[in-house]
Amino acid sequence: MSQHFDRENAIRTDRITHYEKIMDRILRTVDLDGIKPAVYEEILPELKELDAYYTSPEWQEDYAADEAGLLPEGLKRGVLSQDGISDLLDRFRDLKAHPSHAEQMVQLYFDQKQTLDLFLERGAISREQYDISLGELTKRLGMTEQEP
Repeated sequence: MSQHFDRENAIRTDRITHYEKIMDRILRTVDLDGIKPAVYEEILPELKELDAYYTSPEWQEDYAADEAGLLPEGLKRGVLSQDGISDLLDRFRDLKAHPSHAEQMVQLYFDQKQTLDLFLERGAISREQYDISLGELTKRLGMTEQEP
């Protein structure tokens, strides 16, 4: 029975550590880069994974184990804070629902570039037309070639 509990607690501790790292990465990305559509899209898979965990029975079990004092003392457990994880996920839902003007321009750029890429790939425009159109789009929207 003790071995089962130890193995279960090790699995739980690994799971909490995994999601804690995801939450830390997301918070670090937001703090360092701000929120651009490209950054949002980059971390979206981890946001979805974190959201799935937060709404799962596993999160509830991990939370109950924390409340019962069953987790190791030094374990970082911010991901088990209802307010912390909920606020983080809500913040991203709000950002996606209400992007700033700058974020809208970046998203427009990528949407238009994707269309140009498709036209070029399918032979609807020449490479020269593509380069001219992309250059004009980049200039009009105030983008640089380094922008993601």
